[in-house]
Amino acid sequence: MNTPSCAVCGEPMKRNGRTSSGRVRWRCRDAGCGSSRTQSRDNRARDLRCGLDWLFSKRSQAEHDLPSRTLRRRCELMWGLWPPVPLVDEVHHVVHVDGIHLHRDAVVLIAIADGHVIGWHIAKSERSAAWQSLMARIAPPDVLVCDGGGGIMT
Repeated sequence: MNTPSCAVCGEPMKRNGRTSSGRVRWRCRDAGCGSSRTQSRDNRARDLRCGLDWLFSKRSQAEHDLPSRTLRRRCELMWGLWPPVPLVDEVHHVVHVDGIHLHRDAVVLIAIADGHVIGWHIAKSERSAAWQSLMARIAPPDVLVCDGGGGIMT
């Protein structure tokens, strides 16, 4: 059983009812300690599985078994995940780089070789430091093709 330990004395705790929100209340078995705490369920794995199942299905939000707002709340964890940017040690002959502006908040700098994205970096603007961060994870190409935007020329 997943019995938590007391943070004060280290002894195992015992169940002591539930809170109004449904969380299990735990109390230390040592009467002199008097420590108590609540433990909530971690539903992140269930929510991630629900979001991935919906993402890879052919159903829309309206066709899903859950209400749309519940589905969006459960998918919130999934949309917050960013894939790790791989290190590219293969030298490409030609690499195309460009920035995709996301409204006024950010720009996604991407590097493309042979029709595939080989690296990306998210920055506030197209500055030389942002381009250097992108190129630091990519092996130096023979030729770099850009649109001549700001920051990359320095």
